[in-house]
Amino acid sequence: MFFTQATDNDYFIVKSSFDIELMKVTKTAGQVNKKLRLEDLSDGEYQLLFLYALVDLFDRENTLFLLDEADSHLHYKNIDQLWQALKGLSGKVITTTHLLDSISKAGIDKLKVIEDGLILDNNSAYKLTQRLETLSEIQSIQYKLVSMYQNVVLMDHVHDWEIFKLLVLRKLCTNEESRLEIIATFSSFICISVASGFKEEYDKVKFADNKITWLRNFENHFEYLDCVTKNVFMICDLDDYPLPLVGTEKQPLLVRRHDNFTPRKFNNKKKENSKSLSTTSLLSWKRREIKHYLLSFSALGNLVEEVNKKLHQHEQLKRFKNGDLCDDGECNTSLAKLKSKIVKTIVDPLVNKDGIGFCIEKTAEFINQIPKQEISDDIVHMYNYLVNINEQTSK
Repeated sequence: MFFTQATDNDYFIVKSSFDIELMKVTKTAGQVNKKLRLEDLSDGEYQLLFLYALVDLFDRENTLFLLDEADSHLHYKNIDQLWQALKGLSGKVITTTHLLDSISKAGIDKLKVIEDGLILDNNSAYKLTQRLETLSEIQSIQYKLVSMYQNVVLMDHVHDWEIFKLLVLRKLCTNEESRLEIIATFSSFICISVASGFKEEYDKVKFADNKITWLRNFENHFEYLDCVTKNVFMICDLDDYPLPLVGTEKQPLLVRRHDNFTPRKFNNKKKENSKSLSTTSLLSWKRREIKHYLLSFSALGNLVEEVNKKLHQHEQLKRFKNGDLCDDGECNTSLAKLKSKIVKTIVDPLVNKDGIGFCIEKTAEFINQIPKQEISDDIVHMYNYLVNINEQTSK
């Protein structure tokens, strides 16, 4: 049975042929209850009634309900009624949806994205943000989406987050158990694309200003959202920003100071029902872009010469060295600041698919060729910071 058939007047059944009266109970003082016939119901009301009938007839512990867009005709207030009914089933239910309201009511942990007939278990957040990119200019929709996650990450591109996650898995996984643990940790994070480019010659484009503006707007909406978000992490490309301004004694990737931003630190005495974020952080990579962390002596093969000819010998990529430091032990500033055009010319064909652009599968295949020793410690520092903040605010 399809709900589209159920709501098409006089197609699934001829409503006027049923001598059935319903009672619309009002809870408003001074108003009386109203009698309704089937033909008086709206499509959404009839659909909800149809669902209740299905549940009454067939719900058992061994029942599996398969529903196609059960929320498609419902008024937003009735979506809550729908999910109350579905969550109260003795059996199980699988339903498709395109509505954020349903995703929110069902719970983000229940979400599975289907693409090309396959269920994508571990990448729902990335695919969800991709599908909603056309609505990204409608900020309220974006805020509603991210408010379903405990941790929000702002990066220049969503695929930068995917590259970071793959590098973490490659660097830190020792067995299947550790791989699943890392994937579970990332499931409470969602990444949104917000540019943060900084060019020394342009005073008007200040480092991280776009991300800070997004954060302030999100905080202004925060009290109006049914929000589980506790932490916002703004992770910037270094671009032309002065490297000495990145890194503190406790966290190598925190931005030391910013004229327009003061980080919010975790306060374990914060009131439980307080309508505010627990932490906000401004961080930066120590390389111009995250693709600079894909520069690996072993994985690049013959292409490594294209990188090394741009560097002095003591700064060059070497086997089983991650490139963070030069041979003399000093910070490898030349590699960190290598022009993006050079890096993209080398790296993009290794991670992009012709006519499509960024490809997760192709990127994963390339990163899996990088020896663990050749992955920067910055990746570990960033991951540990995110995990520690998440754990602190989850207690």
